[in-house]
Amino acid sequence: MLVALIIGLSIGSIYGLTAMGLVLTYRTSGVFNLAHGAIGMVGTYVFWQLRVEWGWPAPVALLVAVGIVSPVIGALVHLLVFRWVRERPIAVTLVATIALLVVLQGAAGAVWGTIYKDLPSLFPFRLYALTDSFNVTSEQLGTMAVTLGIALVLLWYLQRTRFGLKTRAVVDNRDLAEVNGYDADRIQMMSWAVAAGIATLSGILISPFIQLSILGLTLVVIQAMAAAVVGRLQSLPLTYLGGLGLGILESLLAKFLPSSQAAQGLKVSAAFLVLYAAVLLASFMGKVFGGGVAEVRTGLLGREVRPSKLAPLLVLFATLAVVSPFLPTYVRFLITSALVTSIAFQGFVLVSGLGGQVLLCQAAFMGIGAIMYSRMVTEWRWPLAVAAAVALLVALVLSLAVSLPAVRIRGLPLALLTLAFGLFMDSFVFVAKSFSGGYSGFTVPRPSLFGLDLANDQTLRYLALAVALAVALLVRNLASGRTGRLLVAVKNSESAAESFGTSVRRVKLLLFSLSSVFGALAGVLTAIQIQSVAAVQFNVSQSILFLAVAVLGGVGSAQGAIVGALLLYLVPDFLNKAGLLEYQQLLFGAGAIGVLVAGRGGISDMIFRPFVGSRERQTRPGPAGPSSAPTVEPDWAARRAAAPQLVEAGAS
Repeated sequence: MLVALIIGLSIGSIYGLTAMGLVLTYRTSGVFNLAHGAIGMVGTYVFWQLRVEWGWPAPVALLVAVGIVSPVIGALVHLLVFRWVRERPIAVTLVATIALLVVLQGAAGAVWGTIYKDLPSLFPFRLYALTDSFNVTSEQLGTMAVTLGIALVLLWYLQRTRFGLKTRAVVDNRDLAEVNGYDADRIQMMSWAVAAGIATLSGILISPFIQLSILGLTLVVIQAMAAAVVGRLQSLPLTYLGGLGLGILESLLAKFLPSSQAAQGLKVSAAFLVLYAAVLLASFMGKVFGGGVAEVRTGLLGREVRPSKLAPLLVLFATLAVVSPFLPTYVRFLITSALVTSIAFQGFVLVSGLGGQVLLCQAAFMGIGAIMYSRMVTEWRWPLAVAAAVALLVALVLSLAVSLPAVRIRGLPLALLTLAFGLFMDSFVFVAKSFSGGYSGFTVPRPSLFGLDLANDQTLRYLALAVALAVALLVRNLASGRTGRLLVAVKNSESAAESFGTSVRRVKLLLFSLSSVFGALAGVLTAIQIQSVAAVQFNVSQSILFLAVAVLGGVGSAQGAIVGALLLYLVPDFLNKAGLLEYQQLLFGAGAIGVLVAGRGGISDMIFRPFVGSRERQTRPGPAGPSSAPTVEPDWAARRAAAPQLVEAGAS
């Protein structure tokens, strides 16, 4: 028991320190940095390069990685990205951090590869006997001492130093701080630099426990998110204690749970369940995630494109239908894959484009649809149509775990909740052999459907084309009609929408329910096309990449989802032929950041602008000025501003 507690305290202290860096950037800039772990991952790889590959002394390598390289990365991230989007809707800042995560993962993969690496501990191994039957290692004691010392120094820095006083002044009231002569941008840049150094130190400390890997260190931020939510994104001491508690919980579960697959999956999922529960509890108790200047901002990603004509969709689909038969076989396969995936991307158009929220579990719904369909047609021998319908129904029921909380919460809490759901499905449900068939998955036949021989690739491609067109038309009609106006009204001001009789609950349920069904439908068609389904195809990293590419294509319109899906499959093929495949994530992430910083509607906006009338909801962004974000619900002036949209929509 004592051994488990010591192990939990040593790991939990790293979680707590990481979470403190996460809270620091959120409190000072209003940006909840989902790429916090990825920044630490890059810094940790730099430390590994210096110490292991080049043989530098550990103290020198530590100083360069933690004290120079990582702060420079943090400062550049603020200057090049978040300084420009800080005053934008919270969905924009969240997706910008996701795009940054994709960029950093892509850069690390291109430089260091994806093979796990061994990083020796900072502390020479020694064993200390506290009692006859209880020993602790120098690594455990050193980790706890270093993290506690850094946490105390950070608290002292914020509470007792002049620069810490300026930092707290910017947090409390940016406008007043600037009136008093404080350089808020410089203070925020310094906070990003400090947080980046903390993230790298945390990565260096935890790597001997979990091995050095791109995905592993990137997802350490999930534990940090759970600890940060426990501290309500405000209290650094509570955040540190939350990290300790989470580490102890994981250690006790590892000790006392049986060795069955389900039990081990529960141990891995502990942080995700804590994050999910903490978000729900804080939101339903009215404990607002406080302190960030972006707290209540909602809105659309980039430019809102509301097409009044069918020309873009018809031109795009007609081009694909006419040109694809003359393309090489492999390219035709890629186009079919893109058409199928575009159905899932339409969920981003609904939730992110129209609803102004961030969805981080779309690949999970694809996995639910694909796995359920595959099991029913291979093991239970159900007809294709029945199996597909039941798979969609299962996805719709499971989506209640997201859609029901979405009725009450929005913005950052909702984004974290969808991420926790996706991670739980990935680490617990999908790894269960009884559900997913294990790592080998299922081999799926291609049966006929209403007389259509789906074993024929051309027939399947035209079926995918027809289904993708039908879903795109549905989304386009929702965006352009009465429902779309209601969605925009709810996005702009839920209070104003409710005051005019709009059922906010019904609108949100519609958004997330349709999105989950679209994801499951894409999963069913994916299973039919590739004829081999494994849970690893639908992990949370895929959801993150999907969102970044969807933003690059354009989540403000149905045709943007098609363009994004085509980019997802055709760009890697082009890069592979050019010998540059390892740069695909870097390219997708950088492109998404460019779209967000420029405030554009994605590549589809540039392609189809002559065909549609685009209505800009935002001005062209520049460096963010003094914060004027409200901290309370919109007043009656905002409600009157929303009234014309509601009257037009027929609300009373």
